[in-house]
Amino acid sequence: DSEKNFEMEMVLRDLQWRQTQTAAVYLADNRVDTEETLKTLKNEMLSSAAAAVSASSTKTNDSLFDIANVSLRLQSRLPPLDNIYVLQGDKKLAPITLIALEAMAELYFMKGQYQDALQMYLVIGAHFTPEKIKREIDKSAIDMVNNEDTDAFASSSSSSQTKTAMRTRMSRYQHVIAMIECHYLHNALLQPSPNPDTTPSPLLSLIYLLGLVPTKSLLVKNATLPSSRSAAATANPQLSQKNSPNMPLDTVASLLAPTPPLLHCYLHSIFQCRPELYTNFSKTAVPPKSVTDLHRQHLLLYIRYPPSDTSNVFSLVGTGGGDSSSSGGRVGGDDSFTVSPLQAFLQASLPHGGTSPQEIRKLLEKARQSTSNKDHFAIELAYIIEHGTSVSSSYADEASFSSLATDGNNGGSTEISLDDARTVLNLYLSLPSLPRAVSYIERTSPPMTAAVLWDDIVSYSLRKDRFGALLEAAARGGADLSHLIVKIPSGMKIEGLRDKLIQSVTDYRGREIMAECGLNIVKGDKVRLLRELTHRSRRGFRVGAGVRGGVR
Repeated sequence: DSEKNFEMEMVLRDLQWRQTQTAAVYLADNRVDTEETLKTLKNEMLSSAAAAVSASSTKTNDSLFDIANVSLRLQSRLPPLDNIYVLQGDKKLAPITLIALEAMAELYFMKGQYQDALQMYLVIGAHFTPEKIKREIDKSAIDMVNNEDTDAFASSSSSSQTKTAMRTRMSRYQHVIAMIECHYLHNALLQPSPNPDTTPSPLLSLIYLLGLVPTKSLLVKNATLPSSRSAAATANPQLSQKNSPNMPLDTVASLLAPTPPLLHCYLHSIFQCRPELYTNFSKTAVPPKSVTDLHRQHLLLYIRYPPSDTSNVFSLVGTGGGDSSSSGGRVGGDDSFTVSPLQAFLQASLPHGGTSPQEIRKLLEKARQSTSNKDHFAIELAYIIEHGTSVSSSYADEASFSSLATDGNNGGSTEISLDDARTVLNLYLSLPSLPRAVSYIERTSPPMTAAVLWDDIVSYSLRKDRFGALLEAAARGGADLSHLIVKIPSGMKIEGLRDKLIQSVTDYRGREIMAECGLNIVKGDKVRLLRELTHRSRRGFRVGAGVRGGVR
């Protein structure tokens, strides 16, 4: 008996330790800790211990809690999910509910109920994400488009404490992405919100839960054309649409529409990473109407969220955005210029007719009038005026779009009116960017218009005391310097003119040599290809038996 009593005391002590040192306190019933209640719990534990000791079977269930009982207790702490937003303002109940949601998500995950686990995580993202983090996610989306940042919070101006909280949150729930991809839960993210006024959509909830970068990668990776079947579903008919990883462009865009910054970032990522779904259609000549509608919406987002810093414009358009003011400095510029995100989008989307060049010009001019910044959309407006004038409103002549698919500085000559040509020139000079202005004049036709533009740029350079920079830019652009040198007023002193002319002539001769070498290489390739074609044309081919006349 003494040995049996000793075993019961040990079991009772072990149960007490578990009761006081684990989550049992949280899972206990809502009872007042009176002496009577404690005595009742002690008697229950004693009876449990006695039953365990007196059990004849050697098998014991050493689990801390019954999982079914844990689920019931946790669910009792949760209000209806459609009304859970009420707890946001309750500081006492919100932390308890968050713990219960996380625990239920883990329990569902261990049971293999991945759809229910995802629902718990989405509720956490929808209702337990601070507004400060939501604002920072929106801001980081715009910064990623304008600054080409790979880190969602690298350019964010938020405090270090907020950044740490955001990164900690992302690392805490990063396994949710793997769960979605492994168990094909993509369709659950495409459902609309049951109550848009109080609850965001599941897709927005996932962004708030995990952050922008991992969710954007998931959306871009599984993006498809509107109303199209995935390759996996085509190859495997047993894979239902419910379990398909397809995420159509128009569906995702409609779910992100309530938050324009996130929609802007998503469409920009699709344009950069999946152009075959957005601008470069290899299997169809006419893109879907839903895609062209997205082009129009995307254009408005580019205009609505321009780069906030003027210096970002020059970093996006390349080194040709400005000139060196020093006499010995090299003029920033080259024949090719890197385009801004908006200009790249215009080059790719204009041929599809989502918006007309005339409408785009009005939008850009209106945006420029609303600010005193002269650099605001100057390059994009110049591109639209230069390449959009020759485009008919009906888009019947597809050949007129051939120059739109190429870089704006190498798109060939375009005939526009003299007033529009002067407008384009003034836009480039307002940056100021003499290399761009010279490059534009060189590809302008007819020659009479180009002559007027040369007179305008010479007058500008003399007025701004930048004639030396004009000579250097013209030399690097391949222009004829003799027409500019004769326009130097008598008695005008240009600091460092001799050095500039020597350097310009040297660069010009170097370009001529490179052009000649390139032509010689092309001629050699042509001769080699013609010889190979001639040699192959002399080869015979085997004719099968029974074929008459030597023809298959």
